Amino acid sequence: MNTNDIKKPSINKRKLISFIVFLFSILLLFSIIFGMNYYRKQLIDRELNNSQGDTKYYSKHFALIIENLDSPFGESIYGGARAKGDELGIYVENFGENLHFPYSIKERLKMAIASGVHGIIIQANGDDETTKYINQATAAGIPVVTVLEDAPISERISFVGANQYQLGKYYGNQILKSVSLLNKEQTRVVVLLGANEKNKGSDIIFTGIKDSLAKETIELEPVAIDRQSAFSSEETIHKIIMDKDKTPDIIVCLNQADTISAYQTIVDYNMVGDIDIIGYYNSEVIQLAIEKNIIDSTIVIDTKQIGEYSVKILDEYLTFGMISEYIPISIDIVE
Repeated sequence: MNTNDIKKPSINKRKLISFIVFLFSILLLFSIIFGMNYYRKQLIDRELNNSQGDTKYYSKHFALIIENLDSPFGESIYGGARAKGDELGIYVENFGENLHFPYSIKERLKMAIASGVHGIIIQANGDDETTKYINQATAAGIPVVTVLEDAPISERISFVGANQYQLGKYYGNQILKSVSLLNKEQTRVVVLLGANEKNKGSDIIFTGIKDSLAKETIELEPVAIDRQSAFSSEETIHKIIMDKDKTPDIIVCLNQADTISAYQTIVDYNMVGDIDIIGYYNSEVIQLAIEKNIIDSTIVIDTKQIGEYSVKILDEYLTFGMISEYIPISIDIVE
């Protein structure tokens, strides 16, 4: 008997299984998109009716896609976008809000393209696939504006946010203020960065910090946080403060989540007064920590302005076909 004849059924069976798995994956993807679009339609229909039962009519539909939908940070951006949208007759959807499953930025971007929205506002994350889908949206006639974090090599029409290098300079100035109060010959400063090498935003901020401190006797160390786990920030900060040989005098946080994690960890381990925190953004929790002198200061960007500007320039682009590639926003310090 020919051995090839014996192997053929096994090979064909594997091919059949592979085909079934592939087909199932395609069907699952379409069912997710269909299900999400149906659910979104119900949400939008409810939004379009005011309390008197009258219908609101919008000329355009924009999708806002950001990482932390339910955080005060995200809600502030959406609030600004929604207010500006109402003023211009544009429905701005906080894309992914109230859905049963947490979809990634990339997944929500694909769904927004499939939904045929008029414009997309997205917090880019440096991921190659996200960049690819931004380009796909542009090719489909859907202009994309990036906010907070940019995707400069994509075909997005504009970036709305703080100049990352300038933001680093602000951090550097606050570090110098804290160092002057510590009155030490050598000060150790740890800066918490994201571990995603493709996202260069935090690297540019760190460069701005480093340049600001170039003439100072300050030991500056970047520490990467792998954000695959929800507890990565707490775990990393715990390791930092418990290292007796390298305990920092100052921890610098570049996002709201790390700021709150640093504050909570230092309180939990009774190290208030031993380590200063320079944070990012402001909220009730952060403001209270500043008042208690647990957080030294925090860098604040105008999140409401981000939402307003991004909707305004998308509308202008759709109307006139031209827009500035970079829209700066205000930076402030709370201390």
